[in-house]
Amino acid sequence: MGKSTLIIVLGYIMIFGMIQGDMYKITERAVDNVSEIYENIQLRQLTNSALEYMISLHVQNRTTDTTVAIANWLGGSFSGSMSLSGSDASTNTDTVAVSATGQFGGLTYTASANFQSVNAIIPQMPTITSAMAFYAPNASLTMRAHSGISGNDMNMDGTAGPGPDLPGIAATGVLSLTMQATSTITGAPPSPNPATADGTWEDLRDIADSYEQFAHYKYTGDQVIPGATYGSAADPKIVYFDADCKFTALTVGYGILVVRGDLFITAHFQWYGLVIVSGASSSEVDDNAHSNICGSLLVGAQTATGAIKSHSAVQYSTEAINMVINNLINTGGGSTTGPRRITAIQWWE
Repeated sequence: MGKSTLIIVLGYIMIFGMIQGDMYKITERAVDNVSEIYENIQLRQLTNSALEYMISLHVQNRTTDTTVAIANWLGGSFSGSMSLSGSDASTNTDTVAVSATGQFGGLTYTASANFQSVNAIIPQMPTITSAMAFYAPNASLTMRAHSGISGNDMNMDGTAGPGPDLPGIAATGVLSLTMQATSTITGAPPSPNPATADGTWEDLRDIADSYEQFAHYKYTGDQVIPGATYGSAADPKIVYFDADCKFTALTVGYGILVVRGDLFITAHFQWYGLVIVSGASSSEVDDNAHSNICGSLLVGAQTATGAIKSHSAVQYSTEAINMVINNLINTGGGSTTGPRRITAIQWWE
C-alpha cells in the first residue's frame, strides 16, 4: 500500500472515530435529556398528587391549618402546608390556601392552590309528628310510676312553647300500650291514643346512619357511660353509638343522640333535642330513672319496645327541635364536623 493510500485510510479511520465519538456524546445527551424529562414529569405528577392529598384532608376532615411531610410519596417525597385565609359564616364557606413542594431525583417543584368549600352533605331531619314515635311493624310500650309523654309544646326552661301541640305518641304499626299507676299521655288528638306516624323503620335507620359522619362524639361497641355532658344550648352536639348504650350516672346533653342498638338509662338523664334509637333487628328503650327527654324520641326497628318508669318524661319542644335544625341540620352537622365540597379553586405551579 502506498503512502498516499495509507494516509487516506488513516484519515477515514480518524473521521469515523470522531463521528462515533460524537454519536456517543449525542446518545449520552439524549439519554440524559430523556431521564430529565421523565424526572420532571414524575416530579410534577408527584407534587400535584401531594397537593390533591392536602386538599382531601380539608374535604374529608375539615382540616384548615396544618403542615404535612411524607418521606415516601410516589417514589419521592413532599412537604405541604394549609392555612385558612377566610370564612363566611352566613354561607358557611371556607377559603383555604394550600401549597406542596415535591422532591424527586434531586429536583424540586412547588404547586399551590386557593379554594373555597362548603358542606358536602346536609344531614336529614326526620319529620317530627309526636313527642315519641315508634317506627316498627310491632311495638310495645310500658309506662309506670308517674311517667309521662306530652305532645304539648314546651320550651327548654319549662315554660309553655309557642308551637302547635302534637300528639303525645305515634306509631307506624301495631302498638301495645300498658299504662300503670298515674302515667299520662297528653297532647293533640288522638292523645292518649297513638297517632299514625309516617315512614318505616328502614327510613329511620337510614337517617340514624347518616348522622355518623357528622358525629362530634362517636362510640364503637357496647358502652357504659358513667355520667357525661354533651354540648350546650348554644353549641349542641351529635353523639353517635353504633351499639348498645347504658347511662349509669348524671348525664346532660344537647343536640342529636343516636343509639344503633338498645338504650338503657339507670340514673338521672336529661337530653334536649332529638333522640333516635334504631337497632339492627330490635330497639329497646328502658328508662328506669328520673330522666327527661325534651324534644322528641324516635324508636325504630323490626321489633321495638319501650319502658318509661320512675317519674320520667318525654316532652315535645319546638325550641329544642329548632336548636337541632338551626345549629346541626342547616349547618351540615355543625361548624366543625362533616365533609366539605369544593366550590371554586385556583391552581398554579
